[in-house]
Amino acid sequence: MEIEALDRERTVLFLGFAPIEEHGRHLPVGVDVYETEYWIRQCVERLEKEFENHTFLLLPVIPYGYADLRGFTENIQLTQRVFYRLVSDTLKAVANWGLRHIVAISGHADPKHLIALEQACETVNKKYGDIAFAPMGAIFSGKVPDQIENTLEPMQDICVKDTEMIFPKKVMKKTAGYGHLGYPRAAQKLWGID
Repeated sequence: MEIEALDRERTVLFLGFAPIEEHGRHLPVGVDVYETEYWIRQCVERLEKEFENHTFLLLPVIPYGYADLRGFTENIQLTQRVFYRLVSDTLKAVANWGLRHIVAISGHADPKHLIALEQACETVNKKYGDIAFAPMGAIFSGKVPDQIENTLEPMQDICVKDTEMIFPKKVMKKTAGYGHLGYPRAAQKLWGID
């Protein structure tokens, strides 16, 4: 389908941004990319049922993002400034196609990554009107439900508090030896794992 032939007011483009990074021996280095792809596909699948007169476009996930977790050989990450420029320039390019609804999604929860994503949307919105939206910051910043917090209780010594997440040195110190966030020992049926 040619973009030029689409009704711009009824077309929504999903853009994914997620870095390649180490997540411990139990997860692949592309886990953030795979999650981002999954979330976008699940979202589009639901939206297509509810908004049949709309077109939903998906671009391949861009496998870059901000993170400051040095010392792992599997990481491909950008500085926050470079990541902001990447997202901003990508959103501007898509805006120049005439699309009016752009959703930027990321399965990577680093606060500075999400801030850069949201700031890039704000920059583009100032120039083109309210056309870009990055919902993940709001999702990731919500309070952790009690049942999840109770599950993490045995690992309090390595859990990173929300107020510490923007300090890479604190995160690295607490997660040293465990890989980057993600705890296989906490797996249980609640999470879909027996």
